[in-house]
Amino acid sequence: MRSNKMWISIMLMTIALLLTGCNRKGQSEKSRMDNLNKGLSTYQREQIQLNLPFRTLDGACFIDETAYFMGITQAEGREEFSLFQVLAADGTSESLPGYEPVQFPEGVDAYPVFCKLRPANDGSIWSIEQFVTISEQTGSNVLLLRQLNSAGQEVYRLEMKGLDDYQDICSSMDGTVLVNQGGGISFWDSNAKMQSKLDGQNIDREDFIILGDGRIGILMKSNDSCSLKTIDSTAMTWGESFSLPSTVSRVYHGGGDALFYFLDGDILYLMRAGSDAGEPVLNWSNCSIDGRYVLDFSFLDDGRIEVLARGSHGPELFMLTPSASQAEKIELTLGAVGVASNLRKMVLEFNNSNSLYHISVVDYEQGGVSHSQATTRLATEIVTGNMPDIVCLDGLSSRSLETSGYLENLWPYIDEDPALGRENLMLRPLQAAEVGGSLYRISDSFTIRTVAGSKETLGDKTGWTTADVEAALASMPDGCTAWGRFGTKQEMLFQTLYNIDRFIDWDRGVCNFDSEEFKSILAYCNSFPDTVAEDTTDPHGYAAICNRQQMLLPVSVSSPLSVVQDQTLFRNNVTYIGYPTNDKNTGSWFQLPTALAISSSCANKSGAWEFLRTMLLPRENIDPLHSFGLPINRKDFEQLMDLAMLSETYEENPTRYILLRNGNYEISYEGRAITLEEMEQLLDLYNRSTGLFGLEDSIINIVTEQAGAYFAGDRSLDDTVAAIQSRVGLYLAELQ
Repeated sequence: MRSNKMWISIMLMTIALLLTGCNRKGQSEKSRMDNLNKGLSTYQREQIQLNLPFRTLDGACFIDETAYFMGITQAEGREEFSLFQVLAADGTSESLPGYEPVQFPEGVDAYPVFCKLRPANDGSIWSIEQFVTISEQTGSNVLLLRQLNSAGQEVYRLEMKGLDDYQDICSSMDGTVLVNQGGGISFWDSNAKMQSKLDGQNIDREDFIILGDGRIGILMKSNDSCSLKTIDSTAMTWGESFSLPSTVSRVYHGGGDALFYFLDGDILYLMRAGSDAGEPVLNWSNCSIDGRYVLDFSFLDDGRIEVLARGSHGPELFMLTPSASQAEKIELTLGAVGVASNLRKMVLEFNNSNSLYHISVVDYEQGGVSHSQATTRLATEIVTGNMPDIVCLDGLSSRSLETSGYLENLWPYIDEDPALGRENLMLRPLQAAEVGGSLYRISDSFTIRTVAGSKETLGDKTGWTTADVEAALASMPDGCTAWGRFGTKQEMLFQTLYNIDRFIDWDRGVCNFDSEEFKSILAYCNSFPDTVAEDTTDPHGYAAICNRQQMLLPVSVSSPLSVVQDQTLFRNNVTYIGYPTNDKNTGSWFQLPTALAISSSCANKSGAWEFLRTMLLPRENIDPLHSFGLPINRKDFEQLMDLAMLSETYEENPTRYILLRNGNYEISYEGRAITLEEMEQLLDLYNRSTGLFGLEDSIINIVTEQAGAYFAGDRSLDDTVAAIQSRVGLYLAELQ
């Protein structure tokens, strides 16, 4: 049962946010999202099959109800660009009769490389067509900016040679051509001569958009700000700026009542002229579409929406039809502080396949708030009774939730599921996540966080102390460091706290930060400098490892290829010795990415489990070349190991992985099958790993604050651990 102390504790954490008004009307984030979704239509998605003859399909856009596609086709033994139109209403397609591929002079071999389409406000189309031309053994890049009418006939052309560094090209209403060259915008005249350049930051990967009034704009993003800036092509300066939430990921062309559209989370917003805030138009997740991949859309008069989205093999075309059928589904909410791409994919697949339940995602970072504000938003939901049905625990101090009755024990669901049961799962990662024998989180995969070194130096140890680290370092060449860039007081302290469970008994609500183990580790951290010089030529320390100038490397073993990579760095002699601990335990810990939990207050727990169980079921395809995370499902795990040992797996898809490239210096490895010895090494690491890797922000803040005085020489070691023990002990007592 939730304790009053826990309730008060969380309330105190959130009161600052409540006072400053995260939501000015006091409305909860979940309720706000619920009300927002109620005002947005839901749609049935139909994919329109594209029977187009392209070898590669790059360009796509809408003009009214017609979708236009441009790509590379084969014609009489040569490759050229072709332009097709598709009516999404019935899927019929035809090549545009007026379009003529670019012809180059005799003796010039031209090879199409890339193309892009953009709608113009007058109903015409702009195409960007890039070629590589070879003439008399001389090669060059040629860019053509072409304006095409609705029949595909060319009405304007500008040829730009030697422009290798560009992101996007666009023509303004006055005929000036704008080029995004990463560090700024350049302005070109009708003779392809550059007239001026406008400096600009944070636009290197952005495309131009055409606003509803004909102006050209571009999205500018930094870590904590976002805006759409217009460009005055006549004065060749920046124009009007529209401030947007920092979480906006994309902007789209305007038209009609819309000056432009923008995407924030899963919500598409419309910005009107004269307004300082967007109006929500639709929630892509209610359309069974991942909004991050939407390229263009067109609203039809009958209420339907045509959508172009990026697929695995080029643009895909969808028709969205308003539907009331989703209202018949049982609605469940999933709350997260930031939504990972794999989680979005899981939700979309579930919503598309399940006829009974629908998951709506509440992203607490939406709206441009900071991570700390987002976590406080979620804490506010908990104390005000608006906790989501399903919670993603990534980035949260989740042990506090797990020990206070807010989450469901998932073992009974697993045990009673006819397709699962514990015998069908890799249990050790889940057992590491237990609190008092109860399991409150699951994931579809796990990684192992450990420390790698060379057997030549470390031998076959499976655990060690900080004294052992110093002894091993003494055998290394002069100038070698143990930890490289990780070797600072604060960084070493964080490495220690990644498995904070070893210092806390969550069941009893007690801690042992006054133990000899923690004292020795804190003293070890204090032996390091405050900072180390950053080596920008070797940011990860890979070269230092290879050159025996760094002895150890914290690693995440997430696939069989992780072992191959570590073998490369440690001269085919890697050992996973783990982090140093005073009792010589393994020092290797499990991490559960995208861990999900069910709220105890969920009104439809069976529906929530219907979604969570999909993480534990066997996958359709196991790909050892692109897997990140070792499968929790036992059958999948065993299949991954079998495929990873087959040389055919890698011979059919030869891949070279670049770890470091600095001038002529390169560290890389070829994807290859792991040996029996390497597989046994991975399984041994699995069987030795204990505990859960993760951070508890509330406790981390206490420890780092108190340790800071010790590192600065203002407090003794004994006084420091006593203060940490007292502060953390009080915090844990509040959770009981």
